[in-house]
Amino acid sequence: MPAYYLDSSAVVKGYAAEQGSERIVQLLEEGAEHELYLSRIGMVEMAAALFSKVKTGELEIGRTVSAVALLREDVDAVYQVVEVDPVTAEEAIEVAERHELPAYNCLQLHC
Repeated sequence: MPAYYLDSSAVVKGYAAEQGSERIVQLLEEGAEHELYLSRIGMVEMAAALFSKVKTGELEIGRTVSAVALLREDVDAVYQVVEVDPVTAEEAIEVAERHELPAYNCLQLHC
């Protein structure tokens, strides 16, 4: 069974229309025969990305609140959530050292 790790920039496409949303929506369809992984931090990033769209006028607040609520439901039903533990954090530090990326990117890439 295929497995996909989705970072927040991919996950947000499943909850707000953006370029590439069609593919993510397909992955989220019920009965799909694959596993989807998302980090706990990715959930926060995704919610923040959606709420920033409210500030720019790209999304209405009601739609954003509904999308974040759906994400919370999907976390239990759709995604395998990757937690950030001490080992993950240490390995993300190594990613930071090698690639000089922002902190969340290092954690996402490690997962």
